[in-house]
Amino acid sequence: MLEPKPQTSKSLNRELNKYLFRGVGKDLKHTTHQLQQAKSILTFNTNYFKMNTKILVSMLVIGLTAVAIGGAMTGAFFSDTETSTGNTFTAGSIDLKVGSECSYLGSTATNEFCDWIATDLDAHKFFNYADLKPGDYGENTISLQVDNNDAWACVTLDVKEDSDVDCTEPETESTDPECSQGNVGDGELDENLNWFIWADVCNNTSYDPDAVPGDNVYQAGCDVPLTFGPASAIDDGITWALADKNNNTVGGTNGYPLTGGKTYYLGAAWCLGTLDMSSGTLV
Repeated sequence: MLEPKPQTSKSLNRELNKYLFRGVGKDLKHTTHQLQQAKSILTFNTNYFKMNTKILVSMLVIGLTAVAIGGAMTGAFFSDTETSTGNTFTAGSIDLKVGSECSYLGSTATNEFCDWIATDLDAHKFFNYADLKPGDYGENTISLQVDNNDAWACVTLDVKEDSDVDCTEPETESTDPECSQGNVGDGELDENLNWFIWADVCNNTSYDPDAVPGDNVYQAGCDVPLTFGPASAIDDGITWALADKNNNTVGGTNGYPLTGGKTYYLGAAWCLGTLDMSSGTLV
């Protein structure tokens, strides 16, 4: 059996008027039947609105319950806390050790002051000569070792002082403006003391059967020249890199630092006179 379609209050009024209008001029029985049908429609629609109201209220309660549950679950997820403790950053360290082995006039017999194993420098002196004469020469092999970590490195040379201790008789009788006036003149040693410094890295027996890094010998074409000339050329100081982002002149790969724990060598030859290292010999 098909149930009447639910209607609004306005449509119900139209239905009642329709049935009442049809009842005029007809027999009373037929009119009564139409009124009962209209009442049935009105009753059905009234019950439908009551039922919808109950459903709406029920659905509202369920929805609020779901929100409450959802809110509780969300709060539970964000209430969890994790803690990490004891995080630290500690800077590393480097320790440069320097050693020396030297010779004077080709001999190492009397050069205790400039021979020592790698250590932290204190009162150590690479050069300490008090009675130089024209033609004197010497050589010093310097070892460098960085403990613990790799490191970038450079070398700086600077002449701190170059002055006469006093004026000798030839100087006072000369045209030296300082000494001729009885004053102590400027020194000339830096102009006549020549240097040649190289990275002692050769480890190729084709140059010398005994060639090894730190052997106190310059092997031309195998060791790496660093600087050459009179001491006066560095009166204002000179610095060059042993290892930086572009170069590595002491036997490593360009752009890489000195390797921690590895020993590197520099050779330094000097001569009070003419110095020619092109053939690996002092002149």
